Amino acid sequence: MRDDGYTAFPRLITPALRAQLADLVARLQPHTGGRCTPPDHLHLTLAFLGPVPVERMAELQAALAELPVPTLRLALGEWGFWLPGIAWLAPRQPCDALMALAVGLRDLLDEHGFRFDRKAFRPHITLIRRARRPAAWPAPAQLIWMVREFCLFASQPGPQGVQYRELARFA
Repeated sequence: MRDDGYTAFPRLITPALRAQLADLVARLQPHTGGRCTPPDHLHLTLAFLGPVPVERMAELQAALAELPVPTLRLALGEWGFWLPGIAWLAPRQPCDALMALAVGLRDLLDEHGFRFDRKAFRPHITLIRRARRPAAWPAPAQLIWMVREFCLFASQPGPQGVQYRELARFA
């Protein structure tokens, strides 16, 4: 199976938070239809790199290890919807430390000559794909996510959707 791309994202979801997110997905799905994100795939992408040559992986991991990772307290609770059919959850308030981490990561990738998706960073967790915009959202929940690290993952398309394989962890 080939690697489709590399994604760096914060990942320190406790079992309790994962269960709360799975409950939110279950509450939202009757309003949107679509395919729920499996609980172990829930994440917040900092940058999507796309294919990285194997011979540059050590350099990428060394560069990512240079990035200081602050402890982040994300208060999740804002529902949203994007075409083509993505229902998501995001932090309620902008988090300066999260935005600084994303900017720092992008600057580091630029400095080392790595290509990445340059769309504006909009922090969110994809909950449901192939969703329809709901007529009404369930009552928002206030979930607290303490982030202390981020990971580099390979995303691999498969018959059951994208699978993620952790390559490295940075704290």
